[in-house]
Amino acid sequence: MATHFKGPLLFSAQRPALQNLNTSMWPDQYYYMDDFGTGAVDENNNWTVVKDTGASVTVGDSATGELLLNSAATTDNDGASIQQKAETFSTPSIVGDSLWFETRIKNSTVAQSDIIVGLTETFTTNPEAMFASANLIAFVLTDGSAVIQGATEAGGTQTVVTFNNVALSTLADDTFITLGFKFTKGDTTDRVEFYINRQLVGVSTTNIPASATLLKVGACSISGNATGTRITTLDYVTCSQDRNVTYTGSPA
Repeated sequence: MATHFKGPLLFSAQRPALQNLNTSMWPDQYYYMDDFGTGAVDENNNWTVVKDTGASVTVGDSATGELLLNSAATTDNDGASIQQKAETFSTPSIVGDSLWFETRIKNSTVAQSDIIVGLTETFTTNPEAMFASANLIAFVLTDGSAVIQGATEAGGTQTVVTFNNVALSTLADDTFITLGFKFTKGDTTDRVEFYINRQLVGVSTTNIPASATLLKVGACSISGNATGTRITTLDYVTCSQDRNVTYTGSPA
């Protein structure tokens, strides 16, 4: 069976969550990844930190690099967030073009935390403001439930995606899970596919940010009660997109 390659080089066994995302340098795609291996959060160039007074954002010691979003101890509705310095990603404008996001995270007490991670607009003042972004594509965990969901929002109107695999979408304390989505521009309907551990678990085709909406990578973790400290750990975050360019006479 023939294998279709959109760019110069791909693994032919590429999983659907990463389909057509090139594995070597390809100038027609923009690629960003932070593996949090530098010893400290780069607030000068890469990240903006918005947090409550007692919360913290730190890089922890680990074999592969980890970022920790820590709430203040014994404080309800307290937490921290990170967001890229600039909105460098945009929803695709050319039919067939895609945008990919993936992260690997865990949380110390999943049933008592609010978490959001994905693509958002710039937010300020409070970490919780990420949840209120008028345009976003993200995974959301709500305090009181250990089940994570997907969300797409355009112009302040949101679609919530309840995933079809309960076992995968039910989180466990201090257990890593890989979360990813793929946005594909359609002829008439755009499509966001959500993946857990690179298995397709849900799709949104409504309330998806319009073409060329500028977004940035962000993550936020908020404590759900006043017992103990809530810690959300990000192993890595990565996001890529087609550049919305075409060249006459060249292959796609």
